[in-house]
Amino acid sequence: MKLKPFLLNKSQGFKLTFFFVIVLFVAFFTSFFMSFFIEDDMNKLISNIFDQRVHIIINFLFILILPVYILSFFERTRVSDLVGLNRSFINKQVLFLIMSIISIQPFIVYTLYLNSEFIFSVFSQLPEMISLFEKMEEQANTFIQNLLNQEGYYNLAINIVLLAILPALGEELFFRGIIQKKLTYIIINPHLSILITSIVFSAIHLQFFGFLPRLILGLILGYFFYYSEN
Repeated sequence: MKLKPFLLNKSQGFKLTFFFVIVLFVAFFTSFFMSFFIEDDMNKLISNIFDQRVHIIINFLFILILPVYILSFFERTRVSDLVGLNRSFINKQVLFLIMSIISIQPFIVYTLYLNSEFIFSVFSQLPEMISLFEKMEEQANTFIQNLLNQEGYYNLAINIVLLAILPALGEELFFRGIIQKKLTYIIINPHLSILITSIVFSAIHLQFFGFLPRLILGLILGYFFYYSEN
């Protein structure tokens, strides 16, 4: 007897809510099991390269990528169809995206300055908040720099996978493939869905000194995904 798909005839709003429930469920159990094997103190984690790498792999594979596959299972559809992945890449589109990101780097650097000025002006009366943001930024930078300091081609290859390929795959599937796509169906306005997705994309990194540059990057990727349909 073939089971009726659980999400059949459900609204896109229900499907997106269900997706967030999946993410919370997976994140909770992933964090619970990780606590037995990996240091949960950031300062101790930074001192252990192996734990850092496992931490990255588990976070991206289980918290970002696995929920996409679970939603695909309940929707009874292929992941490629669910997230809008068209395998027939157009070289001109890829080149255009790369050149766009490279060409706006001077502007991105300027937005970093604006971002810092905004934080210091808005939270001038709350030095504790500024200190917290600075500490979070420092920890994240130390975390990444510690991985980059590992020498040799072997470590270089691992870093490319962990710091470039895996995050790009996980974040694009999660944010553009699911959240942006579902929001576009729900609120109809694609520009608003791209903006909301980009805000969530930037905020979830918890590095607020880079919030604005990351928001702009999210907008570029969001519009590229929307207009290329890939």
